[in-house]
Amino acid sequence: MKASIFVQLAAKLKRDYSLSDPRWDITDDGVEGNTLVVTDEVHKCVIKFFDNHKQAETVAAFQHQLYIANLLVPAVIPTNTGELTVKLGSTTIVMSEFIDGVTIGWGKEFSELSGSISVSLAKALGNIHKASQSLPINIETGHSLDTEHIIHQAENRLDLGRLMEDLQNTRKAMIHADLARENIFLDESHTRVKAIIDFGDANFDYLTYDIATLLTQVYVTKSWGIDFKAIEEFMEVYLNRNPLERCELQTIVPLMKLRNLGLLHEIEQKLREGGPDSMSLESIRQSLAVKLCLLEEQGTRLEDIIQAV
Repeated sequence: MKASIFVQLAAKLKRDYSLSDPRWDITDDGVEGNTLVVTDEVHKCVIKFFDNHKQAETVAAFQHQLYIANLLVPAVIPTNTGELTVKLGSTTIVMSEFIDGVTIGWGKEFSELSGSISVSLAKALGNIHKASQSLPINIETGHSLDTEHIIHQAENRLDLGRLMEDLQNTRKAMIHADLARENIFLDESHTRVKAIIDFGDANFDYLTYDIATLLTQVYVTKSWGIDFKAIEEFMEVYLNRNPLERCELQTIVPLMKLRNLGLLHEIEQKLREGGPDSMSLESIRQSLAVKLCLLEEQGTRLEDIIQAV
């Protein structure tokens, strides 16, 4: 982000949000660098930058509706005049409350997630999906990892015939679309979900794509393989909250593969461009390659577990 943006940002934060002496740090989550943690003497907030104003409006409205439905998401902080977004030059910002907690990390204590964490996570996502289907928000904001884009990228790498047929009967709604470990905050006991954060990729897409993204980014890891027991527990609790048809369940494993292929395509493109994050990107690339191998080797077993719940 250009330095001039930060000069404008300071003025906007003082005028539109009444922050007295705002200071900020760029978070080290992800590779986009479009998130700031903002503080003043009283407040601590998170700002997300969007290049597309319509996307920012849609994401903010979605997150706000989930919050007022008492679901486990951060509040969107409105301006002094009640707006959920603010234009800042060619970008738009959305401010959310800062959630203080511990993410599902990569230490050994999180190598197996069966039990209270998976049960709590399934309840949280099931409730979000149940609510999202009734919301009057159905705008496809569009991003490089939505289902349409990754299916197009993978046409020559996977047999998509049955998946395309099943998707015709799979429900769509606004989804989070980036349910990774770093976006899931736990309470002080590290056993229950406190909040699901970072709705920057939220989009009108298939419900099962949200599930597939979560399964592959939380329960399939380079270090510990596939956590089959936790996946079985997650699916059982989720389906009690938000039942899915058989054809919808059949889309989950193929969409898990597609999610990894889509991410791999993005990472390889960034590696070709070069930059200071190449070591981090290479680590992600290797992790994605391992996950794709795991899904190829264990895909049938995973499908059997999901279908049998």
